[in-house]
Amino acid sequence: RITLLEENKSLKRRIDYRYSFAGIAGVSEKMQRVFSLIIQVSQIKRPILLMGESGTGKEMIARAIHKYAFPDEKDFYKVLCSNLPTGALKEKMFYRGNEILSEMNDRDELYSGTIYFEDIHLLPYPLQIELVDFLEENRFGKGEKNLRIVASTEVPLEEEVARGMIRNDLFYFLNAVKIEVPSLRERKEDIPFLIDVFLKEIEEGTNRKPIKISKEALNLLLEYHWPGNITELKNTLEGMVILSEGEVI
Repeated sequence: RITLLEENKSLKRRIDYRYSFAGIAGVSEKMQRVFSLIIQVSQIKRPILLMGESGTGKEMIARAIHKYAFPDEKDFYKVLCSNLPTGALKEKMFYRGNEILSEMNDRDELYSGTIYFEDIHLLPYPLQIELVDFLEENRFGKGEKNLRIVASTEVPLEEEVARGMIRNDLFYFLNAVKIEVPSLRERKEDIPFLIDVFLKEIEEGTNRKPIKISKEALNLLLEYHWPGNITELKNTLEGMVILSEGEVI
């Protein structure tokens, strides 16, 4: 006979599975839509644009797309557009972890994997033609290549085009397939769930006993507008736990 406790544990496992997707948590309709799009776009070989404010988890979404595109663990290359040196794209030089990876080494030649261009709106204008050429070269994974291109931006690229900061041809490449990542204030129903997820992570990382949050503290967190989004929420909780003297914050 299944006890009430076992039923509750089983229900919690089902809820955790449904609302935690590739390390990304969310119970809101907006995030459920994002989860569906991750699976959908992971099966295409077109550049994908992630649009959202700082701290909304765009890199996690890029890594989730990579995970579903390459279940056999291909490499994930991260390119910081604000720090990209001139000629890097012509030389096919990318980052793997903290190392710079160059195609000059045949063993590491870019035949498959995901290249994530972080903060594409900060890419210097002279380098944008290099990126356009690179995207054209790898359109739909030409030849034996099986590359996924994902880019992120914190500002609408249409505005950057109007300001003359982004090339029209680059915009057309990136704007065809996009995912809008909602800010935390647009999905406040996710905050209690995220708090639960982050507190469990903090407990495991600090060997603390189970931590609870008071109704007063929860109401304050729900009322706040979170300009730093998920990143700010997680750091705020870590600070609250560190400064707390008991098991309730």
